[in-house]
Amino acid sequence: MKQKVFTKRFAEELVANLQGNIALYRNDVFEVSPENIVESNVDVINEHLAEDMEAHTSSVAREEFEAAKILFEAFPNLTPLQASHKPFWLYLAHVELYHYMRLRWPILANNDLSDEDLYKAVKQHFFNPSVIRNQLEGLYWLVRCSVIPKKDGTYDYTYTEFLFSRRKLGNRGIGASIYFRNPKVVRGMLRFYMDYENGFLTPHFEEKTDYCIQLINQKGAVSEISLWEEEDIYQFLLSHRSEIEPIIDRKEQKKRDLLAQGLSEADAEAAAQKAIEIEDEDTEI
Repeated sequence: MKQKVFTKRFAEELVANLQGNIALYRNDVFEVSPENIVESNVDVINEHLAEDMEAHTSSVAREEFEAAKILFEAFPNLTPLQASHKPFWLYLAHVELYHYMRLRWPILANNDLSDEDLYKAVKQHFFNPSVIRNQLEGLYWLVRCSVIPKKDGTYDYTYTEFLFSRRKLGNRGIGASIYFRNPKVVRGMLRFYMDYENGFLTPHFEEKTDYCIQLINQKGAVSEISLWEEEDIYQFLLSHRSEIEPIIDRKEQKKRDLLAQGLSEADAEAAAQKAIEIEDEDTEI
C-alpha cells in the first residue's frame, strides 16, 4: 500500500488561505475532499502509525523521543526529496496524525481559543517555515540526522536520544546549523558534545554549543563542510577548545555587551533579561 498525500495545489491553498479557513481546525476531524488527495510512491510501513504515536503525546523529552522514533521508522526509506515534500507532511498532520497533533498540542483543541490565537497555534505547528519547528518534520529530521543505521536493519539511537534529552540542541543548536540535514556533520557535533559535556563544555553548555554552531557555519562559508566525515567535524571543534572553554552565560555576555555600549547597570540587566526571554520563546519542538 502506498502513502497518501495532498495534491500540490491543495497544499499551496492550505498555506495561502490559512486565516480564512481557521474555523476548520476547530473540528475533531479535518474535512478534506477526496479530489485533493493522491497516492505517493512511498510505501506504508506502519498501518498503526496514528495509534502508536498517540501513545506518546507528552512534552516530556523521553516521550517526544519515542514519538519521533515511531514516525521515523514508519518511513525509513524516504529519499531527501520525499522527506522535503510539503504535501506529504501536511497530509499526515491534517489527516492521519491530526488527532495526534491535537493531543500533543492541547491548545489546538481548545474551543475557547480566539480565532487569532488558534491561527497562531496552527501556523506554528502545522506550517512553520522552519523545518525543525514544524512538529512532524522536526521529529523526523532530528532522528534522520542523528540515527545510525546498523547492518541488521535496526538503528542505533544513542546520538538521537542525547539530542532529544537536550531540547535546545535541536531548536537553537543543531537546528540553527545550515548543515543540520547532513548526518555526518550532526553526528560529529553530537559526539563532541557527548564526550565533553561533563568536561570543558561545562559550565554554560548551552552557550558553548551555540558557539560551536557558529564555528561550523563560519567554516562552511570558506570550506566544503558537506564533504567532511564525522571525525573531521569532531576534530575541527576540538581544535577550537581554547575559544570555546572561556565562553560564559548568554545573559551575562549580553549584559557586558550592553554595558560597553554605555547602558546603566540596571538598564543593561533588564535588556539582557528581555533578550534571553525572546530567544527562549517556543523552545519546544
